[in-house]
Amino acid sequence: IVYINPALRRLFEACADDLRERYPWFDPARIVGESLDRFHTDPTHQRRLLAAMGEEHVARIQVGPRRFRLTLRRARDASGPVGYLVEWFDLGSAIVAEQHALRLRSALDGMPCKLMIADAEDRVLYANEACQQLLQRDQASLLGMPFDALVIDGDRQRWQALAAAVLAGEAAPEKLELCLLSGGGEQRTVEIAPSRIDIDDDPLLVCFIYDLSEYKRREARERSLFRLFAQIIDGDPVPTFVLNAQHQVTHWNKACAAITGTAAAEIVGTTRQW
Repeated sequence: IVYINPALRRLFEACADDLRERYPWFDPARIVGESLDRFHTDPTHQRRLLAAMGEEHVARIQVGPRRFRLTLRRARDASGPVGYLVEWFDLGSAIVAEQHALRLRSALDGMPCKLMIADAEDRVLYANEACQQLLQRDQASLLGMPFDALVIDGDRQRWQALAAAVLAGEAAPEKLELCLLSGGGEQRTVEIAPSRIDIDDDPLLVCFIYDLSEYKRREARERSLFRLFAQIIDGDPVPTFVLNAQHQVTHWNKACAAITGTAAAEIVGTTRQW
């Protein structure tokens, strides 16, 4: 062994105790100069494998609780083969990281709130299942799509301005009401709250999305019923007025105005009905 790079030295230092269970002589500080034969119970067999190897060979080994992937390549210079390059990869850390990522992804997918993550270019990187249902689009169709393409024309500029300000750190996270287009062409009124996180020095937008569509529809129905009620009261030939819980006049129909001589504009909103 003629050289190990700093990354492999750090790996050996982290794994030294586990490696010493099989190789009691192992010392990361003294590995350069050691013979590769010391890692094998049958060095002759290992030399035959190396001699017969093509340009690359990949092997997996386990030492105690540690699992590694070794990638061997022939090293060459202008005169031809001069030795071998061996890349060590700690499968244990990769598997743990992957398991953590899968658990996090599962947790995000199962959240009832609608969550979307976009990169600094406003491209969708992730949308959980609740968000996919809201937008009537699956993960595959959303990935890489500019999020502002989902925003209706009238709201797009406001979204772009807020997203840019949050990414630049120029604005505190705030909620913005806008309309999104679902995959079925339906407009969904939502409230979106973007915030910035940084992963590996890359800024990302994490957006929680609240569906206001049903609330807006219910609000519209209530306004419509209120107008209908007002028209019915106003057209009643019997003098009629309506009070709310605070005893304020909310309706004062034409018959009431005619008999009292007081116009609705003077009395509605007051408590002067008596």
